[in-house]
Amino acid sequence: MALPEETVVCVTGDGSIQMNIQELSTALQYELPVLVVNLNNRYLGMVKQWQDMIYSGRHSQSYMQSLPDFVRLAEAYGHVGIQISHPHELESNLARRWNRCAIIAWCLLMLPSMAASTSTRCRFAGAEWMKCG
Repeated sequence: MALPEETVVCVTGDGSIQMNIQELSTALQYELPVLVVNLNNRYLGMVKQWQDMIYSGRHSQSYMQSLPDFVRLAEAYGHVGIQISHPHELESNLARRWNRCAIIAWCLLMLPSMAASTSTRCRFAGAEWMKCG
């Protein structure tokens, strides 16, 4: 809203997006084109990180077995939902995004053990993807 002419990218995780998923409705109401990149590793990342550091990896309530279909959820809010399972799908979907004036919600499938941080080597759906950071 502050910079309506700029491209806005929201990078989030599968746990955090569910805390504010209703903002997809707000973006539609105000016609704000946003690229939402949802890094889906099926974990509550911050909770898991603390459990790894403080509790020697004893995980409790941080793995999510029953997640919604984020693509269909984005579509239910009136947006375009795209699931990306392989690295080669990124470039074509990126080009597709810039030709549209709508919210595009990408759901990138990550390995469950994959922490989305700058200090780790990313693995994207079983294949090395990129060096973070």
